[in-house]
Amino acid sequence: MSAKAICLFWILFFMILEFLPFPVLGFVLLYIVLNRPPWFKSLVMRLYQGG
Repeated sequence: MSAKAICLFWILFFMILEFLPFPVLGFVLLYIVLNRPPWFKSLVMRLYQGG
């Protein structure tokens, strides 16, 4: 599965979760900004390399 497909899956997943009364995407983005997890950098690198 390509990085683009994985990103699309997670974006759609979070869009579905946003319909629930508890918003999730803001907390996920806050976690990414504050902790800068290694999986995020590798995902960005794979996405922009086209892999």
